[in-house]
Amino acid sequence: MRLSAFLLLALSFVAANRMAVGQDHHDWHFTTIDFPEAVDTYGYDMNTDGTIVGAYRDSRGKLHGYVRSATGEFATFDIPGANSTKGLGINSRGDIVGNYILPGELIRHGFLLIRGNITVIDPPGSIFTQPYGINDRGEITGRYCTIGNTCFREDSEDFHCFLLSKAGYTTIDFPGGHETHCYKSNSRGEIVGSYIGDTDGRNHVFLLSRHGQFMTIDFPGALETDPIPGQGGINSHGDIVSWYCEAEPCVTNEIKNHGFLLTRGEFITIDFPGTHGGYLTGINSRGDIVGIYTNAVGYHAFLLLRGERDDDDCDGDCGDGDVRQEGIPTRPSLAGTRSGRPGTVQ
Repeated sequence: MRLSAFLLLALSFVAANRMAVGQDHHDWHFTTIDFPEAVDTYGYDMNTDGTIVGAYRDSRGKLHGYVRSATGEFATFDIPGANSTKGLGINSRGDIVGNYILPGELIRHGFLLIRGNITVIDPPGSIFTQPYGINDRGEITGRYCTIGNTCFREDSEDFHCFLLSKAGYTTIDFPGGHETHCYKSNSRGEIVGSYIGDTDGRNHVFLLSRHGQFMTIDFPGALETDPIPGQGGINSHGDIVSWYCEAEPCVTNEIKNHGFLLTRGEFITIDFPGTHGGYLTGINSRGDIVGIYTNAVGYHAFLLLRGERDDDDCDGDCGDGDVRQEGIPTRPSLAGTRSGRPGTVQ
């Protein structure tokens, strides 16, 4: 199904003035999350209860899905017969979405996991399905691709956003974009994703309202916003997280990559302490954030909690592979804007 008629609307506003450090943010606590004995750990989403879903890579290079409770307990899951399983989204009921690869295949399949029951999610004709999020209404968002080997290039023009609801599959394409990726949606029906611009060839984040209005979101002064598709989230209040790149090369020059939070019209840069940057992948209704950072050892998931809400009093090694650090997010000197662009849902 394709939605056929929505209003054209251009939206823009200027972000609020920077808040003084600590004025409303108090102490923010960063916690590194490493799955025990994993080579790499990725954190992709978090629900209101603080349960995190993600993936880890074992010593043989195989990816497995995991969930981590708010108290730090891990559980792992794999799609039967798959040689790669990634958990990418979770809602307040604990329903999980992600994708998997079967041995000998390049095809990526999506899945929905509810209380141990697995449902395959593949839009018609898709050979690359990546569901990124599931909201509390059970609506699933992600991206898919249908044309051969182009699906395995990040610059493929055949990527489309999909929404899976009670009405079935809906394809969403950003007007004038080379490709469209949808990440997560909230219970209000707002969707956050990204697209590549038709004229500039660069990545941009977008917000799609429940009324079908597109809004482009570019971090002020950034070269690209969300250069690697998939790193972004939205909560029930409309707060958005993702990341941006200051200079080329965006994918490998991690010194110039930073996570950001957009809340109440204010852009806030968030870098994991002691690193040059990272990626923010999810934010729950409490405003707590999950993300990924890299260092010389590998990839690590991290959790950002506000001090008043952090009930983990451990210092140093918390006994489950977690190490907490304290820090304050930084703010750009340039006042932020959201630039609106006309758009329709097709």
